[in-house]
Amino acid sequence: MLNSFTPLHYSTFGGLPTRILYVFVKLTPLILFITGFVMWQYRKRPTPDFSQFRKNSWD
Repeated sequence: MLNSFTPLHYSTFGGLPTRILYVFVKLTPLILFITGFVMWQYRKRPTPDFSQFRKNSWD
């Protein structure tokens, strides 16, 4: 039974189309991690404080 999973693990069944599909499937967690990290960094970025500019503009 374990030997039947070997072609699935190494993506040796189905030829080239299956290998190309596996490349995209295996890269999905990395892409999700990168986009999640970018969104998290964008959310944590401090907002600029424009209060100093407003005080000086009304003087």
